[in-house]
Amino acid sequence: MTRLPKARRLVFAFLTLMTLAPAAVAAAADEAAEGPMRPGAWAVQFGIGDNFTLNSFASGGAVSVKRHSSAKVAWRAGVSFGLSDVSSDRSTETPDTTFLEEADFDGQSIGVELDRLHYFGAGPAVHPYFGYGPRGGWSSSHSSNDSYDREQDSWSAGVGAVFGAEYRASSAIGIHAEYRASFQYTSRTLEDRSLIVDGDVLRGEDTSWTLSSGGVRFGLSAYF
Repeated sequence: MTRLPKARRLVFAFLTLMTLAPAAVAAAADEAAEGPMRPGAWAVQFGIGDNFTLNSFASGGAVSVKRHSSAKVAWRAGVSFGLSDVSSDRSTETPDTTFLEEADFDGQSIGVELDRLHYFGAGPAVHPYFGYGPRGGWSSSHSSNDSYDREQDSWSAGVGAVFGAEYRASSAIGIHAEYRASFQYTSRTLEDRSLIVDGDVLRGEDTSWTLSSGGVRFGLSAYF
């Protein structure tokens, strides 16, 4: 009589385990199938350059981050920036004298891009995708020598498209190849001040529409 309740408890525990085990196994299998591309996963992306060196995967940029809203959809944001400060001296010699010329250049630039990526035909390891999104940028530069002083500013806005495939090398690493293209509007302003003729100033402005291809880039995604 004392063993029956214990036996019932064992039977109940066994039936509960058999009921919950398939659901747990299925959930684990789904998570394994999604791997790093599971909803909520984040990744930092790097470009693979010459001699397998790592750089930014954004267009000339510094930071590129991706977040998966689902196994088939991700958002990627990239920010690029540049700083330049260059000085040079050049001399020209003649039989009678030597001419020295100094030149300086400094510039700043920043660019942003946002892509919505769609993955399709997802297999166990290779995931093709395409994406699209806005682009924007701004730059400013100043240059001078013994003849002129020049200031130039520009800004651009447009849309871009990407197409590629990602290979899931491990649960935390993905390797991808991507083709890029963009269509952008650019506006530039220029001001030249002559250092030879006092008061001689040349001002100009131009606009352009550009359809360009960034070629194929190889990259690495580190998921966390």
